[in-house]
Amino acid sequence: DGRLPGVGTLSPNKRVLTDEMFDAVDIYHDVLRSWPGVHAVCEQYVPIPRILQGFGGTPDAWAYNPDTNTLYIADLKFGFRFVEVWENLQLICYACGLMDLLQLDWATTRIVFTIVQPRSYHREGPVRTWSTKADSIVPFVVMLTVAAQADTSYTPNPGCYDCPGRHVCTAYQNAAYAADYQAFVD
Repeated sequence: DGRLPGVGTLSPNKRVLTDEMFDAVDIYHDVLRSWPGVHAVCEQYVPIPRILQGFGGTPDAWAYNPDTNTLYIADLKFGFRFVEVWENLQLICYACGLMDLLQLDWATTRIVFTIVQPRSYHREGPVRTWSTKADSIVPFVVMLTVAAQADTSYTPNPGCYDCPGRHVCTAYQNAAYAADYQAFVD
């Protein structure tokens, strides 16, 4: 919005901005600047109708380089809980939507997934990347499509924490309410 936020000011979601947040964003921006020949698209909604009509998500950042036929997708995680980049279903959902939106070739496009997570200490450091061909994620897209369209009750699991559809998932919400209630009565 053309404003320069500073340490100690409030973010749009009313959180106090800290030095630690700015340091995390610096690491994240370094990753985005490392993508050759592209400018990152940040925080733009991407429809993912291949998985479920009306489904979509908002990748933190993505870019496509037509010269190298490479799609880049990055997510900044500020929490302490470790998030794996390899076969990350949230990032795969974003890739699916972007592949269709940009009309990319699943057989030839390379995808570079990146998780930036400065607060979760890992031997690989705060930046973890998984590079693969788009066709290697097709089995995950099929699995997600079948699961999203199945007429069954779902069982929430740790993967739900990172699912971009959790805000509309009744099973996830019911499990969260039950956990909150149990914590309250305990």
